[in-house]
Amino acid sequence: MRSWRLRSTKAALLALALLGGAGHEAGAAPLRHVVVRADIHGAGWMADAARRQLPAQLRQELERQGVDRFPAGSRLSLQVTEIYLADEPGFREGPLGASLRMPDAIEGEVIVTDRAGRVLLRKPVSGRSTPSHGWAMPVQADAARRMLNLTAALAYWTARALR
Repeated sequence: MRSWRLRSTKAALLALALLGGAGHEAGAAPLRHVVVRADIHGAGWMADAARRQLPAQLRQELERQGVDRFPAGSRLSLQVTEIYLADEPGFREGPLGASLRMPDAIEGEVIVTDRAGRVLLRKPVSGRSTPSHGWAMPVQADAARRMLNLTAALAYWTARALR
């Protein structure tokens, strides 16, 4: 009796592994269609920078991190909902010596849909980046570099959320 259970359990586990693995690998493909929307009232050049920089950064991160668990033809859509560039000194001492550094921030929502438009995944994402190092005050001339760092951070965390 015991050997029958052991054989049937092994057979069931083997069948489950074969069926489960075959279904995932057969239709899985990298996400090639990436769309970024950043229609944020008052964000102007920052929203333009996000729309311009994020698609290439996302494709690069998706490839680098090997995100290929979605069916072939799936589309990734990233809606940027908030961009914040800190305009205060990069470092201050607060009560009890705590740092009150405010990071630059970008937030949004990632949506992955299949060819038919069915939502496969919907998830909030965000990225943070330090505006400056040391005692330096962030300046407007440095804002383009800060936006590039911020969108790179969002691309990294978005790809990581999709793994």
